Order: sequence, then C-alpha cells, then structure tokens
Amino acid sequence: MKNLCVFPISALIFVTTLVVPQVVQAQLPTDSGSCIEFDGESWLQPESPFELNLPQGFTIEAWVHPSAGIGERMTLIGKHENFVLWRTPGGGLASSFGGESQTGLVPDEFWTHVAVTWDTSWVRLYVNAKEVASAFRIGHITESDIFFRIGAGNPPSEETFRGYMDEVRIWYGPRKPAEIRATMGVPLTGDEPTLFAYWPLDDFGSPIAADSSGHLRDLYLGYLGEEDFADPDWSENPIGLFGGVPASEGTVLVKEGVLPCNGILSFEVRDLDLTGGIASATL
Repeated sequence: MKNLCVFPISALIFVTTLVVPQVVQAQLPTDSGSCIEFDGESWLQPESPFELNLPQGFTIEAWVHPSAGIGERMTLIGKHENFVLWRTPGGGLASSFGGESQTGLVPDEFWTHVAVTWDTSWVRLYVNAKEVASAFRIGHITESDIFFRIGAGNPPSEETFRGYMDEVRIWYGPRKPAEIRATMGVPLTGDEPTLFAYWPLDDFGSPIAADSSGHLRDLYLGYLGEEDFADPDWSENPIGLFGGVPASEGTVLVKEGVLPCNGILSFEVRDLDLTGGIASATL
C-alpha cells in the first residue's frame, strides 16, 4: 500500500521529513523506451554533416538529465561555429546565438525539458515550455562541413555532456510556447508537417539512433564504424515525467513507512514564474 498526498505541483517538489531530506517527482506515465547516457567522452553524430540553415529558423528541443557535480559548461546539442545549446556551470541554459537564463533552472539529477527557437531575428530559450531568456540575433547559419552532434561540440573532446538525454527534436521554424508545451510530454508520430528530425532514442542496443521523422537523419553512437570510446551507452532510465504535460495539480506517491502523510511534512514547491524566475512556496 502507498499513501497519497495530493497538492499543486508543476516542476520539482522537494519533500522533507524532520530527519532525512527526500526529493520526489510527480508520478506520471513513463516513456516505455530507452534513452542515451553520456559519460563526458561520448556523443551522437550523423554519417555525414547536414545543414541547420533553415530559411524560417528552427526549434530544437530535448529532455536532459545532467549528472551531479560537473561544475563546467556542457554542450547539449549543436554544430560548433554554427549553433550550440549549452548548460551553463550554474545549471542555466545558454546558446551561442545569445541569451542566458538564470542559474539553477536545469538542475542536476532531474529530467528537465529544454528548447531553443530562432526566427532569424530573435533567439529564445525555454525551460519546461516557459521562456527564460532571449537575444536579438539577425542573420543566417552559414553552410559548413561541421558535424551536428548531440552531447558534444566540435572538436568533440570539448565541453561534452554528462548525464542522460531523451526525445531530441528539430523543427522547421520557431514553435510557440503553447506548441512546445503541447507536445513536450507525448511521443510524436514522426509525420508532423514541420518536423525536420526526430530522435526518440528508443533504439536500445542499436549502434544507430534512428530518425523517426522519415528524413533519414539517423545518428551514430560516437565515431562511425566500430565500437570505440566515443560511443555513449543506452539506458533503461527514460524520462520520468514523459507521458503528461505538467499540470497545475498532480499526485506524489509516497512509500508507506518512509514519508507518511499523517506525519509532519514540509513541501517546497518550485516552479518558473512568467518571467522565467524561480518561484517557490513552502506548504
């Protein structure tokens, strides 16, 4: 048996007893597939370079779960010298086109949805579908033979990512916050009209992360060919919040005997306000 505590929740909920601190996430339906685990020396890349110079700009999004204690900038997604999305040393989100969020919005050891949009004039950064930073950046992306990579820059030994990543998507043009929010917690069919590439990362055990958009932009684990040090690992630790868009109210399941609901509990509910700042309340 499990006791149920029901209260408003959006992002992270820190549940503590008077003795031992606990961190609990809302229990929603989980992704039935897999994800990729990066060890700081691994990445995904295509067989040959493809361009991100999309006429109407783009949207790039993913679920990320950074490892704890890194303390340095980590590349999430991008093409070095073209466009790169980073997690900052303090747990913020930043891009090579400009814009940097406040720290702590992409925390260690939690699944967080991140996205960046660019309409050829403005770049906007989103955490859990809420805008957290923006910058004016007019122009276009120059064509190059640099590889697009997930988890590393170019050269790939620099600022590599450590942690898990899942559900990576690229769209033609900038998506609106409501559009990002509507699909961030559900799998795609792969035939969405503005989808440029879609890597659900559900190919457990395969040397290839298949592009489910039908556009043949498959990614290889590490360098092409034989297994080597640059290959990330498949993991059966998929998105904990996958399958539901964060709502204004949720349910936390607490194991009986660990955090009893009839005891004295202190709940700190943390979320982003409309300006991207952290809002919290203790209940």
